[in-house]
Amino acid sequence: MEMFLLICRDKNRKSYTPAKWTTYFRKGFEVGIRNGDKLGLWTSHSLVEGEDTKEVPYILLLHGGGYSGLTWGPLVDELSRVIVAEYGALDLRGHGESECADETEMSLESLTQ
Repeated sequence: MEMFLLICRDKNRKSYTPAKWTTYFRKGFEVGIRNGDKLGLWTSHSLVEGEDTKEVPYILLLHGGGYSGLTWGPLVDELSRVIVAEYGALDLRGHGESECADETEMSLESLTQ
């Protein structure tokens, strides 16, 4: 009995491959906090070359539970076409690119640091 592998190559089908942060953001940083944990911060901007950043608003986007800062990538891509600003998206403790010694430690003190 012969077996055949069928592959669907629908060009209109969405890809669910994870996007790289460089698709939407210009820079990535590790932000260290007091207890030694590190949060990921992604930044992008919609400035024209040579514009002064002092006159531009900074918009920081925070994700919900179970997501990461990259959740905001497509929105930043769209907003940056119409609103000149510097955009930031943060990976909160225990999400995305953040690093923490104990992800189960959810005391108010740990979360607010």
